[in-house]
Amino acid sequence: FVILGFHTDNGSEYINKRVAGLLNKLLIELTKSRARRSNDNALVESKNGSIVRKHLGYGHIPQKWAPLVNEF
Repeated sequence: FVILGFHTDNGSEYINKRVAGLLNKLLIELTKSRARRSNDNALVESKNGSIVRKHLGYGHIPQKWAPLVNEF
């Protein structure tokens, strides 16, 4: 599947130069929830549950692979 957009809350784990650079490199549009509007995240959470988790599961990236993911 092709990822066209990436929607997040305003957390610093998603809103930073590294993520912005990666999304720009991959031509993926970044959208953010409105500040202090927790209801905006319901859409993101439901999509994470039905789409992302279906393909990636609930696993995590082991520390030894993190540098390679960051280089990508």
